[in-house]
Amino acid sequence: MTRRTLRLTVAAAVAALALPLAACQTHQGTAAYIGDTRITTNEVDEQVDNFYSDPFWAEQGKGQRSAVHNRTVNAMIISVLLEKTARAAGIDVPTSAIDKTEKDFKAQPQQIPQGLQGSPPRVAAEVSVYASALQTKFVKGATSQDEVNQRFEKALADARREHPITVNPRYGTFDPKTLGLVQTKVSGVRDVQPAAPAGEEPQPDQQQN
Repeated sequence: MTRRTLRLTVAAAVAALALPLAACQTHQGTAAYIGDTRITTNEVDEQVDNFYSDPFWAEQGKGQRSAVHNRTVNAMIISVLLEKTARAAGIDVPTSAIDKTEKDFKAQPQQIPQGLQGSPPRVAAEVSVYASALQTKFVKGATSQDEVNQRFEKALADARREHPITVNPRYGTFDPKTLGLVQTKVSGVRDVQPAAPAGEEPQPDQQQN
């Protein structure tokens, strides 16, 4: 796998991370659901704190904590989606591969794909490794890069149907075409409920205390 191919693959998956995201609004506990996988606001905060604990990244993100926070949410959603896509394709990604990529990103920040700049190296590493593993899987037997891209896009679409994405309105709504968050105006505060997979009845929307 060449670095250029990886950059192209990851760019296709995370190009929307460069978009401006939602305005801040308090919300109870949940940042997003990807199927039944919950990303909590505490998990997001922890990743952002880790980002700013490194002097280099703290300087890069100086005065941009809100933007880093939003980009982290988007990257974490894509990381979970890619992980589920990889599992469905029978791909086992070892934690050691993510650890190594994270270490490389910290040592050479310029290696981080453009769409993942401004998100924590750990999350960027997860997205990159899962995307690379899927690329390696789909390139086998393919006769062109277009065919590889089509396989990649179909696998992601299947994963989104199997694991619908629900986002805390504080961060906007998830656009499946761009894999990015779109800013929305929200009134009131409700907790997020996981969406039902295609063909199933949605869960009742319940207020959580």
